[in-house]
Amino acid sequence: MEFEHVTFDLPHGTFHALQGGDPDGQPTLVLHGFPDHPPTARPFLAELGRRGRHVVAPWLRGYAPSPTAPPATSAIAARAA
Repeated sequence: MEFEHVTFDLPHGTFHALQGGDPDGQPTLVLHGFPDHPPTARPFLAELGRRGRHVVAPWLRGYAPSPTAPPATSAIAARAA
């Protein structure tokens, strides 16, 4: 089963994800943990797709190609000091 690389333009940057499966199927969001990223779960994503799910697996913040966390604001930096 093929998954396409898609992007979502959000206020804090452009996030990347793999998307595939049945477009009319139940939406299923698959989040990765450290140190993985969406391509390592392709067999699992494909099985969900074969079972009729519409799968979206984003690269989480800080995992290329999604953006890293924005710099701390001065208010947050002041509280941390």
